[in-house]
Amino acid sequence: MGIVALQKWLFYDTLLSLVPPQAVVINCVAGRYWYLVETNEGGIGLSHVLKQDVPSTVPKPIDIIGRPLLEVAKLVKSWDIPSAALGLAAINAAANARHKDLIQAGIGSKPRQGCAFDFFLERLRGKKVAVVGHFPNLEKIAEVADLVILERHPQPGDLPDPAAEYILEERDAVFLTGTTIINKTLPRLLELSQGKEVFLVGPSAPMFPELFKFGFASLSGTLIADPPAMATAVANDLSEEIFHHGGLMVNLLRENYL
Repeated sequence: MGIVALQKWLFYDTLLSLVPPQAVVINCVAGRYWYLVETNEGGIGLSHVLKQDVPSTVPKPIDIIGRPLLEVAKLVKSWDIPSAALGLAAINAAANARHKDLIQAGIGSKPRQGCAFDFFLERLRGKKVAVVGHFPNLEKIAEVADLVILERHPQPGDLPDPAAEYILEERDAVFLTGTTIINKTLPRLLELSQGKEVFLVGPSAPMFPELFKFGFASLSGTLIADPPAMATAVANDLSEEIFHHGGLMVNLLRENYL
C-alpha cells in the first residue's frame, strides 16, 4: 500500500472523526515531558510536551476536566504547539479506549508488544533507514543498517530536520515520531516517504487502525496498563521511566504485514 496524496488537513480531520463525541475528560495531568488525558470511557492517552519560544495559550488541566473529549482533541490543529500536544493526548485517549481488551489480556501476539526498533530490527538489516526524531538506543539500528537521524534539535551526528527534503527519497524505511503530528510536519513527511516502509512510532503515536490508509506499516504507540501509576509518573516528570509505571510499548501491524 502506498502513501495517499494528502490534502493539508486530511490526516487531522481523520483523527478527529474517530474521537467519540459523547466522551468526556475526567482527568488531565501536565508534566515536564508528557500530557496525560483520561476519559469517562476508559481511554487514557499520552503525548509528548513540545515547547515553544513564545508564551503558550494551552489550557490548564483543571480547565479541561469535564469538557467533551472532542473539544479538547480539536486543539491538535492549533499552531500553539503545547495546545496541539494536549489535543493529541486527547486523541490518544480515544484511540487507546479501543484497546482495553488487549491490556486486560496481557497483550496478545497481534498487536505485538515491545519497542518498535527492536521489533523490526531484522527487517531493517542492510537497508537505508531514516528516523525522524532522536529516540534512545538507536545505535542498534546503526549496527545493522545505514542509519540517518533527522532531528529539530540535532545532537552530534544528527541531521537537521529540513534535510528530510533531500534524504527521505533515498531511504528504504522511514520511522516518523508521533510528535510530527503536533508540529504539523507529518503530511509533508508522508509525501516525501512515498514508496517506502513507513512506521509511526513513540508514545504520541495514535493507534487507530483507520490510519493504515495513509500507508503506515505499523502504528507503534503506548497503552497504559496502570493509570494511577502513569498519572503519578507524568506528574513527577519521569521521561523514559514511564515504561516502568504502566506504559506498554505496542506495535499495531497493518494487515498482512510481516
